[in-house]
Amino acid sequence: MLGAAEGRNIYRQAVRLVLDEVRCIAAELPDTLRRLKLDGLVVDQLCYGAETVTQALGVPIAIACHGLPFHRESRVPLCLRSWAYNPALWARVRNRLDGAWTLLEGWRMSLFYLKHRRALALGPPKLSHINGIPRSLVQVAQIPESLDFPSHKLPDHFHYTGPWLQQPAEQTSDFPWDRLNGRPLVYASLGTLQNRVARWHDIIVEPCSGLDVQLVVGLGRASADAVELQSRFSKHAIVARFAPQRTLLARSSVAIIHASLNSALETLSAGAPVVAIPIGHDQPGVAARLRRAGVGCFIKATDLEAGTLRAAVSGVLANPSFRQRAGASSARLREIDGPALAAELIERAFVSRQRVRLR
Repeated sequence: MLGAAEGRNIYRQAVRLVLDEVRCIAAELPDTLRRLKLDGLVVDQLCYGAETVTQALGVPIAIACHGLPFHRESRVPLCLRSWAYNPALWARVRNRLDGAWTLLEGWRMSLFYLKHRRALALGPPKLSHINGIPRSLVQVAQIPESLDFPSHKLPDHFHYTGPWLQQPAEQTSDFPWDRLNGRPLVYASLGTLQNRVARWHDIIVEPCSGLDVQLVVGLGRASADAVELQSRFSKHAIVARFAPQRTLLARSSVAIIHASLNSALETLSAGAPVVAIPIGHDQPGVAARLRRAGVGCFIKATDLEAGTLRAAVSGVLANPSFRQRAGASSARLREIDGPALAAELIERAFVSRQRVRLR
């Protein structure tokens, strides 16, 4: 199960899931497009194969980069890595070799992709297709440009917009607000997908119980093991199966997060500094960007121990520059209406039937 996977198993299972998705797209999308007679299609960047079907049928598309953009460039490490941005020659060579190795590891998907293009009478893809994505009229990304690594190879129709976040919900009545005692609040959540490795919650609760803080843990699930965790940690932390995350983040002195892009943007929007524990997918890349922005630090999941986490939380609490930079990021993000900008760019693309290029 992906929720309990660790290390390389996360990547292997994710590749299998994406391959299943590619096969499903190849089998079902052509008839769906013909039946619905769509004028255009908005496609997540990870919906591999959709761009091939739409290219064959002449349907224009818009690309939505919900996570970190997957564009390839030698200066920028793959988003699967927690490597820092480094334009030095040795780092560029390393990044290129890593990109080639990643393509080789996904050979089953690459082989199916090539067969599918051949079946649709399309030629083999060019390397430039990875970034440009044929038939796409516009590409929009929810990561703000200020948080991303510098890039020199983005296509001319790629646009940074801003967080695609819902407005904060009202405080939920089932959360024990009366238990908040005024001490510095540390909010911890490992999301709703990669959150079923029990020892990670043990490691989070143990060091924070020794600090002069109040810990709130959002489990992101309702299950028997969630009830057991609530009972086991009740003396040291407030443990909620579903916590009002954005409201709690606004009150937090530090947020311990798994560094999905959504969780990172929610945390920065609230102005909370970060201790990131990237687990898989694009989370290492998000964590590296958070560190570069100076809003916190990260600990690799393989290095996660009570002592390292205690030191990280203590260090972020003691250094006011982390909160200052997080507050500045929050102010910048409040000036951006990411959903409105993304929608405007996509609508302009489909109305004009032309690429929406950066001016």
